[in-house]
Amino acid sequence: MLVLPIDLIHIFLLFFGDLRNLCSILVQNGELESFLQEGIDYVKKGKEQGIHIVHETYEDMIHGFHMLEELPTSQRAMKAAASFYHSLFQ
Repeated sequence: MLVLPIDLIHIFLLFFGDLRNLCSILVQNGELESFLQEGIDYVKKGKEQGIHIVHETYEDMIHGFHMLEELPTSQRAMKAAASFYHSLFQ
């Protein structure tokens, strides 16, 4: 079985994947992260293929900022994610 790092999977989906059958997606990026443009491109592709996709960019945040639980911005992003996914089951 071929196992790819998560970043390679996302790159594959971004450039070659058919996103039309995916469920709703929330993409949260930090403004300072190295993968910001990939997130933007992924959101654009999803919208072009007609899926419900929401993109949030958090000012002055780096990649993986969610793990910094003590930061108010991280807490706000996690609450937004919880609210987004909760709304899918309403």
